[in-house]
Amino acid sequence: MRALIKVILFLCLVGLALAAGTLIGQLIQNDPGYVLLSYGTTTVEMSLWVGIGLATALLTLSYFTFRLIGRLLDSPVGLGRLWARLRGRSARGATQKGFMELRMGRYEAALKHLTAAAPRSDLAFINYLSAAEAANALGYDDQRDALLVKAMQTVPGSELAIGLAEARMQFDKGQYQACADTLSALRRIKPKDKELLTLSCQVAEQLGHTDTLIELLPQARKVGAMPEGQARALEVEAHRRALAQAASDAEPADKPSAFPLSLKNTWDALPKALRLEPSLIAVLVNGLAQAGATEAARIELEKALKQAPEDELFDLYGTLPGLDVPARQAFLVKLSKRYQEAASLERARGRLAVLNEDLETAEAAFEASLADDPAPETYEALAQVYRAQGRSELELKALQGLNESVRDWPSVQVSLPATAEAAQD
Repeated sequence: MRALIKVILFLCLVGLALAAGTLIGQLIQNDPGYVLLSYGTTTVEMSLWVGIGLATALLTLSYFTFRLIGRLLDSPVGLGRLWARLRGRSARGATQKGFMELRMGRYEAALKHLTAAAPRSDLAFINYLSAAEAANALGYDDQRDALLVKAMQTVPGSELAIGLAEARMQFDKGQYQACADTLSALRRIKPKDKELLTLSCQVAEQLGHTDTLIELLPQARKVGAMPEGQARALEVEAHRRALAQAASDAEPADKPSAFPLSLKNTWDALPKALRLEPSLIAVLVNGLAQAGATEAARIELEKALKQAPEDELFDLYGTLPGLDVPARQAFLVKLSKRYQEAASLERARGRLAVLNEDLETAEAAFEASLADDPAPETYEALAQVYRAQGRSELELKALQGLNESVRDWPSVQVSLPATAEAAQD
């Protein structure tokens, strides 16, 4: 059936061709017409049908000529590929030169070459990004931002990479507030990115934005954005600043046992893992004492000493003025039964005895502390006790021990006035 249809169609086409040929032949016989071409003194005359034939032949020849040129241009050895390779080689040369100038600090030349090569480069993203770095070094902030936008347009979805690059440039130039604004916008796009959180914490620290830093650090620690030691140090410092600000804002306490609200709220917001950090406890206790909440300060400090008998806390306990000296002495006596060889505890007992004008007890406590740890501050305190007792020889001996204990610090190795006076006696 299909074969029959094909034969019928073929016969129809042959019939149409014969009819058309007969019609054209009749038209030519009836009136051949003519075509006249004239240019200057040259004239060409031909029949209409010859002109139509020549025009058809010319159009056909032009069509196949352009097809042949196109194939040549698209071939591996074509002129188009050759031109593209030449342009690419020129762009790579300019890019390499721009990179070298950028690394040598020749930012003007680097900006010029990298920007010029970018439209022809296979890696226009890198060109624009590096050119933005050069513009940033030159202080051309507007041009830097425009280049970063162009880089973003060449690689869709590169918002985070471009934003981080811009933030680092702003950070390096000390534009911390602008950097913070950029990072804040980026965190709305990808809040758990390590690099983003690390830089955000650094900027918040530079700006002193304690609340922001406290908010960011738990997430930064969770995703491993920074070493644990660094995260811990930043966290302690952030909360120390918050406590110091709360202590500065605290209103005077109406009674010694009262806990100022600003300090209480800030301390209660502190993570439990940091509530035994000596530096934070010291800020809290000092803040309470300055606000007149001396009883609350003593209670908080004693609570901390029971859980974390740190040297710094014992020294604070023995030197903080305005607290109940007899009550502190009784507490240390009780605590000494648990920590029998705590040099800092004995030093605190000695200092409290000095405040209570009990020089004999102070002497015994300082000597006991030196037996466990010959610390310079203990020698100095013992020398002051001997001086108050008028015992010059023992004072000289204590000062010699002080000088010996700090021998690794040359600036401290000087003859103290008391030492010279005792030597003359």
